[in-house]
Amino acid sequence: MKKSDFKTGMWIELRNSKKAMVLLNTDRGDIFSGIDTWGNLESYSEDLIYKGIGGCDDSKFIYENSIVKVYNPSSNEHTYNFDKEYYNHNCIWERKGVKSKLIKINAVINAESIKDIENAIAELQDKLDSLKINLELNDDWGYGGLL
Repeated sequence: MKKSDFKTGMWIELRNSKKAMVLLNTDRGDIFSGIDTWGNLESYSEDLIYKGIGGCDDSKFIYENSIVKVYNPSSNEHTYNFDKEYYNHNCIWERKGVKSKLIKINAVINAESIKDIENAIAELQDKLDSLKINLELNDDWGYGGLL
């Protein structure tokens, strides 16, 4: 499913479980609107990943606001209400696979934390190398230079 496949009246579900109806060609452009969420579809890439307007650096926000399901109401009377218990909405697309997992990983690990982890690993490696040198020099500890 691509954003260009959307039609007015379809429903989307974000990863944060919020649901909204797709409304195309409004005075405000192509939008979605629900009880507890709304947005402009310009904020989404063609593959339905949230990108924000002008870009967004908050990977957790990107992850939580990406579209994960698209529904098509089973009839006109079901279009304006998204109550799965009562109305029948057919899920016509669901995000699956590696791309979804990569988005989650990027949301959990940002660039700063990667640098922190790399620095911590380098410090530990330096300490380990120092210990190996000390042990090799102090052969009388019984290690016989095996390290």
